[in-house]
Amino acid sequence: MVKYKLDKDLSKGVFLAIRGGGIKSASAIGVLKFLEEAGIEVKGVAGASLGSIVASLIANGYDSKTILDLFLKYNKVLTKGAKILGGRGSVVVEESVNKEIGNKTFKELEKPLYINAAIGNKPNDVDVFSFSKEDTPDANVGTACRASSSLPFIYGPYKIKTADQTYIFWDGGYAGGNPLIPDTDLPVLYCTFINDKIRKAEQNPTKNWHLTPIYSEMKANFVVKPDLNKIGMLGGVLGTQKDMAEAAHRGYEEAKATFRHL
Repeated sequence: MVKYKLDKDLSKGVFLAIRGGGIKSASAIGVLKFLEEAGIEVKGVAGASLGSIVASLIANGYDSKTILDLFLKYNKVLTKGAKILGGRGSVVVEESVNKEIGNKTFKELEKPLYINAAIGNKPNDVDVFSFSKEDTPDANVGTACRASSSLPFIYGPYKIKTADQTYIFWDGGYAGGNPLIPDTDLPVLYCTFINDKIRKAEQNPTKNWHLTPIYSEMKANFVVKPDLNKIGMLGGVLGTQKDMAEAAHRGYEEAKATFRHL
């Protein structure tokens, strides 16, 4: 049973934190739809992995219908980009985001956006790298999404070479939090999900990425957690347009149920 710590005024808006999870991150689009209908404004947003794409589009001022349409449009692009399927890797994430928001930097977005990636030589031995207006104002948003979406067995690492060294980025779920939630005066709504395979890993964590969603859930004021079992393939990281639409629908329905408790 989710514990709610709602001691902040919802009329001032919320900070929306979106868990990475491949196409399962589309459930946050349904949560956004509910917030729009309830008249609750999203004042800031954080995302990790493919959740960073949803977060970036929200930060650019897009509504839930537009975001879902875009996610459905790019479903095949994101899936076929997987190296495990012979694709080009996480560059497809960068290209898709930049195409939609026009190569914007963090300082140019309509709403505050926070994206975390893992940085290090190996995915299980990494530090957190945080993209935001405060830390990386001139960073390209698409680049940040690519860095945060570099899941090892799907897209592979994202390497940036400079004159001095090579920086290696991995999926944002490997470090800090999933996503990393900044200190904020706004009530934090965490969009996550139930998945039996992932839940077993979280109950007996052996790797850091088993713990990062728990860190984010502990920091949130309230949580929307739809059951997304049997959605998608490869653990739900990839999937069809139907999978995405169903994840968004379940996020919407769970948001309604959650707010009835409040």
